[in-house]
Amino acid sequence: MREKLDKKILILGIIGSLLVIGLVPLASGYYADKCAVAYLDGISTANDPYIEITRPNDEHNYINDVESPKIDGVEPPLVFGRVTIQADASQDIDEVIFYINDMDTYVDNNAPYEWLWDFKLAIGTNIIKVEGYDDGELVAEDSLAVFSVMIENV
Repeated sequence: MREKLDKKILILGIIGSLLVIGLVPLASGYYADKCAVAYLDGISTANDPYIEITRPNDEHNYINDVESPKIDGVEPPLVFGRVTIQADASQDIDEVIFYINDMDTYVDNNAPYEWLWDFKLAIGTNIIKVEGYDDGELVAEDSLAVFSVMIENV
C-alpha cells in the first residue's frame, strides 16, 4: 500500500535535452507518482501550451528597435522609439494576439510571432501582453511592463 505524501518533494525529470528540477508541495491525497513534471515555479505537464515574450526582455533596453545594455537598477526595461515585439510559443498555438495596455493591436497567425510597435505617441509605463490561441481557445498568455517613450518621427 502506498503512503500519501503531504510534504514538499524534489522531482527530477528530463524533457528532450532539458533537465527539470523542482521542489514542489503536494496537495493532500496526491502521490509522488501522480506528478507530471516539476518546474521551479510549480507543476506542469510536458505538453502544456506556452507563450513567452522574448523581445523586449528584462535584460535589455531598446532604442529605435536596437537592443542595448540595461542600466543596472532601472526597472522596468526602457523602450525609446519603435520596437519589434517577439513571442515564442508552443507548436499547438496557431494564433497570437498582441496587446498594449489591454488594447488588442495586432494578430499574427504564423510563427515566428512578431509585431513592430511604433505608436505615434506612447510615454510612460506600458504593459505588453501576448495571448496564444489554439483553434480559437485561449491557452496561454504572457506580459511584460516597459517604460516607453515614443513620439512621432523618432
